[in-house]
Amino acid sequence: MEVTFLFHALLIVLQISAGEVTFFNAKAVVRQSGDYFIGGYSSGESAEELRSSFKYGRVIDIGTGGELPDGFRIRDRYDFAKRLYLPEGAGRPGVYYCDVMDVRFQTVVLSLDASILPESHTKTVSWGENMSLGMVIKSTTISATQLKWKHNGVDIEAWNGQSSITITSAKPSDAGIYECYSSEEQRRNGLHGFMRLIVRGCPNGKYGVPNCLNNCPSCYNGGICNAETGECVCPPGFKGNLCKEGCGNNYWGHNCDRQCSSHKSDVCRSRLLCLQDPYGCSCQASYTGLDCFEDCPQGKYGSGCTQTCHCTTGCNKETGACNNGGSCITGFSGHNCQVSSSCSTGFYGELCNYNCHCKNNAACDKNTGVCPNGDCAPGWINLDTIDSDCQQDGSVKFGDHYTKKVNPGEETYFICEVISNPVIQQTHMMLVNEDTAEYVTISDYYTRDTYIAVGNYSGVVVNSTRDFVCHVPHEMISVAITTQLYGKFHSIYEVCLIRA
Repeated sequence: MEVTFLFHALLIVLQISAGEVTFFNAKAVVRQSGDYFIGGYSSGESAEELRSSFKYGRVIDIGTGGELPDGFRIRDRYDFAKRLYLPEGAGRPGVYYCDVMDVRFQTVVLSLDASILPESHTKTVSWGENMSLGMVIKSTTISATQLKWKHNGVDIEAWNGQSSITITSAKPSDAGIYECYSSEEQRRNGLHGFMRLIVRGCPNGKYGVPNCLNNCPSCYNGGICNAETGECVCPPGFKGNLCKEGCGNNYWGHNCDRQCSSHKSDVCRSRLLCLQDPYGCSCQASYTGLDCFEDCPQGKYGSGCTQTCHCTTGCNKETGACNNGGSCITGFSGHNCQVSSSCSTGFYGELCNYNCHCKNNAACDKNTGVCPNGDCAPGWINLDTIDSDCQQDGSVKFGDHYTKKVNPGEETYFICEVISNPVIQQTHMMLVNEDTAEYVTISDYYTRDTYIAVGNYSGVVVNSTRDFVCHVPHEMISVAITTQLYGKFHSIYEVCLIRA
């Protein structure tokens, strides 16, 4: 009990500490010449302790090297910062990390002279979402047909010849570094496009890996719900448990206690700020663009200008507060007029930023996400008996699988359960004798709890400990059950489980 308490106390300390660190890029897109640094900035009561733990390195070799470039310098700053100065040259671009008390922060350093650039430095999606990654060709001598792709250093030949790729039903295995290039020489010189994809371990609006049964709070102003803890990770320029409070006046940091400069009003322009996952990197509030140089257009505000203003008088581009004491336009209310009275079909939540997953694209309850009659869209199921909101993984996977222990030469039976939406039909459930490759005829098939198909295979005579395999061939998944005979102990175990 005491050990468990200490573990949770340590976890809380690490989470609080991680929230007080920002990985700072002096320039969002950098030239390969001139002075340049990235660095970790800490704040709060433990600022000095945090700074002393900063460790830097490269996340992956994107062509410019797997270690920090020769000639790098690390300098402590008086303001609880530790800067990593990167030398001039082709080795400067890359993906770097700053490890802080076992929490890793990552940033992407892009070259201003690159022939190919990503649409953004990082992108965050939730488990099960469809998303696209796009690259922009800057050179007139390169065509899309010449493009090649890598994911975490591995070639993805199926994507070659495309400047934009689509990933359906994103999983944590899809996360990582994506590169797009036209030649190896281009990679070695850091002149290609690369970016980082972050995939939350839960569907949008849920937290509590792995089951994801807890509802996220409403994270305002572009904040993102941590899939592990349910805490809101606030964008640069905002603070508070729900990210409601705007810093303003070039301030940023966990408690708005950092400022780009007290002398110049626009010195945060062109800076890139990176936070703990699942947030990633973005511009300071009121700036947008890959280089973070552009001001927010009319009607937009916040970090990267991703938030929409709903005030009658317009709003502050840093904080979103209504200008001149203005009121909310019709249909909106609440803090900074961000609460909508209704959501577009397919969304729910206080801020209408969570996804419904209802059968036939039916609208879900605006407040809870519950689908009509509890009917979920294919690929989604409801394991949450609290609110039935179709937010769990509905891809094919095995539930219980077991056999009856018998004497050699006796008949036994096997049970295979498959969880999915849509439910697996009898013709797609098979049991195979691994020794003879013969199929065992199913004796009984039924469904239960809406999403579970059960196959019963009886009358199977076994003489030795052999594997029988529950198999769903059209989904390419299987699981082995070892026969159990008296006289020896043989456990039931899973040898292969591949998600569809």
